[in-house]
Amino acid sequence: MKLNSIFKLFLFKKRGAFYPLYKNYVYFTIFPPMNNKQTIVLAEDNSTLSSMLKFRLEKEEYVILIAEDGRKAIELIEQHRPDLILTDIMMPFVSGLEVVSFVRIKLNLGSPIIVFSTAGQEEMVLKSFDLGANDFMSKPFSPNELVIRVKRLLH
Repeated sequence: MKLNSIFKLFLFKKRGAFYPLYKNYVYFTIFPPMNNKQTIVLAEDNSTLSSMLKFRLEKEEYVILIAEDGRKAIELIEQHRPDLILTDIMMPFVSGLEVVSFVRIKLNLGSPIIVFSTAGQEEMVLKSFDLGANDFMSKPFSPNELVIRVKRLLH
């Protein structure tokens, strides 16, 4: 269900009860909650970096869900089906590459994925794109540059 959808229901009243569409119908509209903010899962084991990125992205009106490791990232992605995923490669329990693989193969989710790592080796970059990542950033990076890349992928 899309958040902006409007449902219309036509009923008619007979002997005090409502029945589906017929003569003398009553018309009403159900409005779902209006929350147009896009959701981003941020998987980063460095709490300082994740807090800074969360602050910067929330200023741009995004809802940020933080995962401290790959296992938690997979749980959040399964629960919330985010509009975009940001993941570090080197994380405890499950790596960022495994998160990308899980999202693309098991969940078959088309949300854009930006991968970042201090290990900016060509092999890691190629592997992340092969698994289905949409973008790669080497640490350290500018939060403003990340915001620009996020906006480009979401709009």
